[in-house]
Order: sequence, then C-alpha cells, then structure tokens
Amino acid sequence: MIKKIFCLSTLSILLLNCSSLQKIFTNDRNDFLFSSRYKETQVFLIQADKDSQVKGEEGTIIHFPSSSLLGEDGKPLVGEVRVELSEYYSNADILLSGLSTTSGEKAIETKGMIRLEAYSSEGKKVRINKRNPLSIEFKNSPEPGYEIFYGKKKEDGSLDWTNDSLGWNSDISFAPAKTKAQATSPYPYSETDGSIRINEREGFTLYNFGWINCDRFLGFSPIIPLYLNVLEEEVVKKNFEDRPIFLLIFKDISSIMPVYTDPNKRVLYFPNLPPGKKATVIGWRKSGETKWLYWKKDLIIGEEDNLTPEWTSHSTKQLAKLLKEIKPDEPLAKK
Repeated sequence: MIKKIFCLSTLSILLLNCSSLQKIFTNDRNDFLFSSRYKETQVFLIQADKDSQVKGEEGTIIHFPSSSLLGEDGKPLVGEVRVELSEYYSNADILLSGLSTTSGEKAIETKGMIRLEAYSSEGKKVRINKRNPLSIEFKNSPEPGYEIFYGKKKEDGSLDWTNDSLGWNSDISFAPAKTKAQATSPYPYSETDGSIRINEREGFTLYNFGWINCDRFLGFSPIIPLYLNVLEEEVVKKNFEDRPIFLLIFKDISSIMPVYTDPNKRVLYFPNLPPGKKATVIGWRKSGETKWLYWKKDLIIGEEDNLTPEWTSHSTKQLAKLLKEIKPDEPLAKK
C-alpha cells in the first residue's frame, strides 16, 4: 500500500509528518517565488522491496520495480522509502519556479518536467539501480523525437538540460545494458546515446533522480539572434540575484528560452531564434526589499534586432499574477 502526503516544501532529509511540515510552511507561496520550493511537493511512502507505482496529482506515473533502489552501500533497499515529487506542466509553474527549457543555447520543447527524489527511512538519499531502473510516464504523451533530459545547475543557479545521463552525473560509471526483461520485451524502444530509452508500455527509463524533463530539440533553420539593450553594469554584476532576468516564451511551442551573455560585447541576447515565430519577451529584477521591476513585450521574431526594456514597478503578489497570465496559444496539455 502506498501512502501519500502533501507538503509545501522539500525539507527532504527530515522525516517529519505532513502536519508538521504544513505548519512550518504556512507562509504565502510567493515567498518562494523563482525557486524550486514554489511548487508544492507531493510525498509518497513505498516499500522498496516490492513493485510500486506512484501517480502525481497532475498525471505523472513513476514505476518502481522491486530492488530498483540502492542504499549507500550499493545494496538494494528493503522497507519504507520516502518519494518526493513536484510536477511542472503549465507555463505558470515553470515561470514561477524559475525554470526554462534550453540545452546549451539550443531551444527544446517540453512535454513537462518534474523534480524527483527518494530517501531511506534514515533520511539518506537513495540511488537508482542502473541494472533495474525506474520508468516514467508523463501526463502528455510524447511524439517521436522526445527523450529524457536531466537538469544540471549552472553557476547562476539556473538549470541547463542535457540528454547525456553519463556526462551530467558522476554517479553513473557505465552505460546500462538492457536487462533480460528488456531484451525479451515485445515492446520496441529506441535508443539515443545508449543510456536513455523509451518503452512504449511503461514510458521512459530513468537512471537518475533530480530534475527530469521530457523534451525534444527544435531544429530551427534559419536562425537569428535578438539583443537586449541593458546597461553593461547590470549584465556583469557579481551577485547573480542582483542581475535582471529575461526569458523568451514561444507562443505556439512549449519552450521557454533564457537570455545569454555575449562574452565579447558583454550584452544580453537570445540565440538561435526562428524568424517569423510569435513570442513574448519578459524580464524582472528586484527593486528594494518588497518591489519588483517588470517588463513584457509581444513580438514577431525578426521584426526587431534590439529591444529596450521599459520597466514598471509591482509587488511580489502582482508580479506572480502577471506571470500566471502568460499562456501559450495552445495549453501544454493539448500538445
């Protein structure tokens, strides 16, 4: 039997009951704006030595085969394990949690992303058995070309997504071979880099916990950049939290691109954009202890080479409301 608890934050290593966590975090969710703690965490208790399945409130399904979780000693765990899941399918959840969808400087289109962690009864992080991994089904069924990307934190605290599970996590020391069950399965699945696979019956194979994204690369051609007219001293501030944040949101594609810094010109720009596509550019920055400066512009890519932000002042609550109003032409769920 799987027990399920809802909590408002991820004090992951503390095995407290749900009521305690809810009492600790009774503050407005806007206090956690642009952090992973903005979105509520769902907590499940499973038995590691039994086949288990958890289903998130928004439709994510994760399969835990028996003996798929390892302890610090590398041996399969037995007994109760705490699974923590946060789901990000809507533009609002992605924006308000400070997330975006790019791999390097390449745009990727998402079917949804999650944050997944698991802990032993002693509160220690567990690992996935690479020879008996998990599988995941996202709410939105992927078309051909979609694969699993893992999030790696950059210097500025943002995430970059990579489909190379071997390169981003030093915990993986080998490319997992097919298990006997996989080798004889009647369900076909494709391979990308030898470590990410999809099984048509049970979704994508997972070899890592952490930030997980169902994406595909967008092969735009031709491509052009879009520059922002921002003072150089704002671009090079040592404290990343003091720098302005800019994002480009495509209207008809489930993709949100962060801004990049040109190392030579020391200016901000969005690279690799497709001319003619409709998009929205937004930006925000802190203004004192309780205020934010915000800017939004709808555009057609290629009609302007440079944009100059025109800031307006808002409270945290007002800013969150403005970001929730930014929606694609078609909801992500229909993609």
